[in-house]
Amino acid sequence: LLEDRRLHAAREPLPAPLEALSRAEEAAGLHQALEALPPRDHLMLTLRFWDGLDQATIARTLGVAPGSVSVLLRRALDRLRETLGKS
Repeated sequence: LLEDRRLHAAREPLPAPLEALSRAEEAAGLHQALEALPPRDHLMLTLRFWDGLDQATIARTLGVAPGSVSVLLRRALDRLRETLGKS
């Protein structure tokens, strides 16, 4: 099994240096934009997209009404897009 993984990994092309650099710059820009958001927005996006929590779990975690989570997420995403557009 380990040998199969090594063979598969060896066949996958490595990203071109410029492509890898571009991805790293995008990731850095996203990280900066997230850090610039209000703490609640940052937390909402982190719980949903990095931790993979569903809206019901986010509602229980934050002690908010389940119906408000989608609104809060949409607003957080809007602010993130706005922040990214400024950079």
